[in-house]
Order: sequence, then structure tokens, then C-alpha cells
Amino acid sequence: MEDGLVMAVSRAGAILGVDIDVFLIDYEQRRLVRLDGAGDVVVHDVDTTVAGQAFRHVAQTPETVDGAPRLWVPLLDGLERLGVLCVRGLEGVDVLDGPLQEELGWLAACFGHIVASKQIYADTVERTRRSRPMSVAAELLWNLLPPLTFGVEGLTISAILEPCYDVGGDCFDYGVAGDRVRFALFDSMGHSLPAGMLSAAALAAYRSCYRAGHDLERTVRAIDETLLEQFAGDRFATAFMGELDLRSGALRYVLAGHPAPLLLRGGRVVESLDGGLRVPLGVQAPHVPPARAQLRSGDRLLLYTDGVTEARDGSGGRFGLDRLLELVESPTLTEQRAPEMLRQLGGAVVDHLAGRFEDDATLLLVEWRTGEEHHLTPMS
Repeated sequence: MEDGLVMAVSRAGAILGVDIDVFLIDYEQRRLVRLDGAGDVVVHDVDTTVAGQAFRHVAQTPETVDGAPRLWVPLLDGLERLGVLCVRGLEGVDVLDGPLQEELGWLAACFGHIVASKQIYADTVERTRRSRPMSVAAELLWNLLPPLTFGVEGLTISAILEPCYDVGGDCFDYGVAGDRVRFALFDSMGHSLPAGMLSAAALAAYRSCYRAGHDLERTVRAIDETLLEQFAGDRFATAFMGELDLRSGALRYVLAGHPAPLLLRGGRVVESLDGGLRVPLGVQAPHVPPARAQLRSGDRLLLYTDGVTEARDGSGGRFGLDRLLELVESPTLTEQRAPEMLRQLGGAVVDHLAGRFEDDATLLLVEWRTGEEHHLTPMS
């Protein structure tokens, strides 16, 4: 299938009279790697190249190499950024021509959907995206997670997990039913496969309840019961679980021994959501009713695990909440779309650690807007 995908892209390009290569984003979200049936490795850095600019800004971006024009086209599945297409053979063609860009945009959307739907069993796609093997726990969790980015009218959800090849205890989930969206971030105790199995059980119980139509209170009880039954109270998971009304912005949430999410409004942190506090999941505890908050159009809610703020550099210095606050309020990040904001936040944590992870570090960003929003779709 993978080589067939390369051939299909090539044939589609031939119909348009151009040559096309597919570049996929790696798990680190730092390199664009060519999908090549021949096994030749061609890489573009996300932060320093024109290809990366097209990826970061979700915009078709022209470039001239050795006098030859080329066009970089974002490769998307919905709002999920999968990579870019490199379109060559454009000599004598206006690369900013509207009809051509529209055709290439539709082509990228088609192939983006194919890549997203096939990658679970398309090993060459996965190998292209990986710079090293994954741990067993990471393999387990990545195959349970939804896409890193999702959006419907008025809503964008985006997440990033580190260390991407060794993540064991952190996981997230979300889902939409009518005018309501539910989302959650879990952080299971321990490391490696035991933590991954605990996260898998919590995630399965969470999804089972919502897909059965149960409310937040019943869902919390079911997760408690599942973890107690399977782990006899010896293991637990912290979590934030929320339900958002997309019409009104009304939010109900439970905070189970987890760091309080940050509410960003107008580029500033205006509140931390510390209501609905209870003990971690999997521990017998009295019922705590969900807390309530009211979002305004344009608000962003940042969820994170303690591996972010407790991350330590080589000299023992913590990343800390103050630095997280400073970064999320910096104009450089607040002006970014939600997925790019998280990519850069995650990169800051990784750079701070210099690869020395002692715990998982996960971020999840929820953005809510009223009305019909187009600022997150690909720009021509």
C-alpha cells in the first residue's frame, strides 16, 4: 500500500503536469521526512525551511531551488497536520495561480485522508515518521489515542505527548455528540508498560461510558470501579475530565488529583480551574459534584500533566509553572494556531530536558469560538 501511495501521488501529479513528493511529519514534530518507496532519506527541518513554513502556517508556500520553482502544500486530514506535498515541474507556471492551488489543495486533502486512514497498518508510513523504535508502552498508547488535532465549527482540540517514543502513563481523549464535546487528560502512576496498561483501562472505561450516553458523574464512578476492580486500589491515575456546551460555552469538569488547567483569554491567563477537586481515579472516595466554569468566545483552555512543570534540566532546574505561564502568554505563541502553539510549547519542554525525561509530559489545548470560524483552515 505504501509504495502504491507514492505511485498514486506520482500519477496524480502527472495528470496535473507536475511532479509531487510526500513528506510526513515525524513523531517529534520537528522534521518533515520524505515518504520514499526506495528508502532514500530526505529531510526538511520544520523550524528553518520553507517546507517547514508551509507546515507551521498551514499555507501553500512557493520556493525557488537552483532556479526551479516549487510549491509546498500542507498535507491535512481535517485539521490534523500530517506533512506537506512538494510540487515540482512548475517552470513557466504561476505558482500563485488560484485554480492550480485549489486543485493541489483538494489533492492534498484526498491524500491526507488516505494516509490517516491507512497508517495504522501501513508500516512504511510509520517507519518514515519514526527516528527510533518505540517502547512497548508507547506503542500501546499511541494506537489507542485519537488524532493529535481535531476541529469542528467553533472548536479546536490539539495535544502533544513527550517523550513520544517512551510515553507510558499519559493519555488523552475527546469526542463530540451534537452540541456537546467531552475531553480528558489522564496521568497514570508509574512508568513503562504497567502505567500504560492502567491508562488503557481508564481510557476504555471513559469511552465506554460516553458512547453509552452516560453523564460526567456516572463516567467518573465507572472509571473508579474499573481501576479498583483491575488493580485493587494499588494503582491510580490523576485526570481532568470536562464537558463543554458548544452553544453557550458552559463547562462542567472534574479535577481528580490533577494540575489545574489554565484558562487563557485575550492572550493572558485569567484563571486556573481548580474546582471539582477529588482524589485520583482508582481510589475509593466520596462523591464530589462537578465544578462549573463559563468560557467566552476565543478562550483557550490548557491542560497539562505534572511532567511539564516538574521537568528538570541537567542542573536540576525545574521547568516550573512560572515559565509555562510566561510562554503561554508570550505574543510569539498566543498568535499561533492551537496546534502550532502546542508544538512550540512541547518543544520548549523537550529543549529544557535535553532528552532526559523522568516522567511523561503532555499538553492538551481546547479552543472555543462562537460563529463560523475559518482561521484554522488552510490558507491559500
